[in-house]
This record gives sequence, structure tokens and C-alpha cells, in this order.
Amino acid sequence: MASSMEVMNKGMDCLLEKLGIVETKQFISVIIREQFDYTK
Repeated sequence: MASSMEVMNKGMDCLLEKLGIVETKQFISVIIREQFDYTK
């Protein structure tokens, strides 16, 4: 089982690869401020 830091690093790598730095920053901003159910 991966550590929390390993999961965070892999997630950031995926976001940066697929979205680029600008859209990754935008995605993180939305995740922080919006209320949503991530399981849906």
C-alpha cells in the first residue's frame, strides 16, 4: 500500500501530465473551494 505522500505525488504527476500547470492549479483551487461528493 502506497503512503499518502506517494499517492499525492502520483496524483500531481497525472494532473500535470494531462492538464498542464495552469489547469492543474485551477483544478486544485476548485477542489478546495467547492463542496462536492467525490465518490459520485
